[in-house]
Amino acid sequence: MSKQEGGAAKPAPVSRRRISQAPPPVTPLPRGSYVAPANAEPDRPSAETLRKIYQSAFEIAERYCWEAIFDGRRKSVSKQQWADSIKPRWLELRPQLDQAFSNCRDVGTPTDKLSELDGRVKRLDYKWKLECQSHERPSPNPVPVAIAGVQNTAIAESKKPTRGRPPEYNWDGVKSRLAAYASQHGPVQTLDELLQKTADFANELHPQHKTPSDKTMREAIKAHALNIAAGFSPGK
Repeated sequence: MSKQEGGAAKPAPVSRRRISQAPPPVTPLPRGSYVAPANAEPDRPSAETLRKIYQSAFEIAERYCWEAIFDGRRKSVSKQQWADSIKPRWLELRPQLDQAFSNCRDVGTPTDKLSELDGRVKRLDYKWKLECQSHERPSPNPVPVAIAGVQNTAIAESKKPTRGRPPEYNWDGVKSRLAAYASQHGPVQTLDELLQKTADFANELHPQHKTPSDKTMREAIKAHALNIAAGFSPGK
């Protein structure tokens, strides 16, 4: 404080600083960095990613269709159960496979891959057609019991006793086809694939195009070494 003449000390003036209204400085971003605007759309997946997604969806739909076919081949499934359960299930799943194939085509899947997928669809439809023929075929007219007894007796007397009976399926032919398949496409990778190829070849070689049961195929694989012909190792 300063003194004035003849009086009390005078207070020192108060310093008043003006507050700036300018915005704070902006810190520069590192070179090469990018910050998307708040309202920017998320990045879309690449074409290759979409192709993988839709091919995976195709394989899932295809597997579900095959499962419907295999479930219908079980001996415990009657014709009525097949008509009430298996067939409606197929009719629901099959359009999903078409949609998955259409998606694969729309995202630019290569032509050779599309041809492969199309061939798998046609093969699946062919197997389903055989299943429909098997389950929708009318049952033969029953023979009266009295007549059937006379016929059976006459047939039994006319036949000479033989040891065992010939196999219903041509397993040697199936074995040859499995070996040819493995030579062309490589060894079978899974037990499901081995069973599927065994069923396909046995059906094609059977005079009435019958498909063996799962139990019959497993017994044939052991008895005729079909897994070795197909290049499949049980430890895979």
